[in-house]
Amino acid sequence: MLCTTCGRENPEGNKFCVYCGQPIMSAVFPKKRDLEAPIADIARAVGQRKNSDKTIPIYLGAIPIAITLAITVVFVAILASMLSDITDMASPEEYDPAQLYADYRDYFLVMIPLEIGFYLFFGIITYFLVKRNNDHFARDAALASAMSGFVDQVNLKAGLGRTRAPAYGSPWDNQWGTSMTSVGSTPRNPMLWAMVVMLQGVLGTASIVAVVEYPNTLEVSILASLVSLVLSVMTVYMWYFLMTDNKVHDQSWAQNAESFKISLARLGYTAGSIMSPPRQPDRSFALYFVLSIVTGVFVFYWWYILVKDPNEHFRFHAIYEDEMLRVVSNHPSWLSASASPR
Repeated sequence: MLCTTCGRENPEGNKFCVYCGQPIMSAVFPKKRDLEAPIADIARAVGQRKNSDKTIPIYLGAIPIAITLAITVVFVAILASMLSDITDMASPEEYDPAQLYADYRDYFLVMIPLEIGFYLFFGIITYFLVKRNNDHFARDAALASAMSGFVDQVNLKAGLGRTRAPAYGSPWDNQWGTSMTSVGSTPRNPMLWAMVVMLQGVLGTASIVAVVEYPNTLEVSILASLVSLVLSVMTVYMWYFLMTDNKVHDQSWAQNAESFKISLARLGYTAGSIMSPPRQPDRSFALYFVLSIVTGVFVFYWWYILVKDPNEHFRFHAIYEDEMLRVVSNHPSWLSASASPR
């Protein structure tokens, strides 16, 4: 009897290798009917993917860029025209702020729908970014539990108890399922963070209206700007946790997915066809924050990354899960048993 761990022959009937001490899986591997329930649990968690792992089209990133360009063009045109009118005045005494506001009132008001559209769009994107993280992390918790339960059942049905010996899944341990679900265990409120983003548009609009319609009420514009600043800080924090949660979760998933692949190979499965999950780039929040402050436009690339990286993560998840499910459903011992004459 060949030990699948060290490759040495053992006396017939041994459950453990006399050389390395590891379980000899080929001698005790459960029948397929004994593992139908845990395999079904894995299949159920994989099937939930269509509801949780929603990809966001990358091309939507062009919309806020177009809106920003429109706002910039309008603002620069207004400012240039105002400066031209002021310099054309014969003397400072001719400068009348009230008349200048009246002349350019309609131009300033054109910026209101652009401002609202900009933050409304990002509010919607924010909602889906936070919600899909919640949904994906919850599904991963179910998948991790199902995969962990599968190994438990293999041990139980093989008569080896619940202890996971190295040959059954090293580097697995009793905390395997916990490590995959540690990130995102407390869901974040997607509506709250969407409102944080959209309220910045409301306050920006209030500032424009206050300046244009009520130029003497500077306090209103200042207050709106201060509150908007607080919301901007909250938005930066949202970028931080989206970026960090995704990175930590991706690293944890890649490690555990690779461990499960190794476990399947040691259980006698043909696991070579299962993709080894790639890791996401290790992006620096501090670098992205500084570049966004310095350039202003880098923030659009930041949004792009927050959309793209999870999209890629979901794509690799799907490839891994589909092949993993196919493999666990077809142990070589089951195929040879079904092919043997009765």
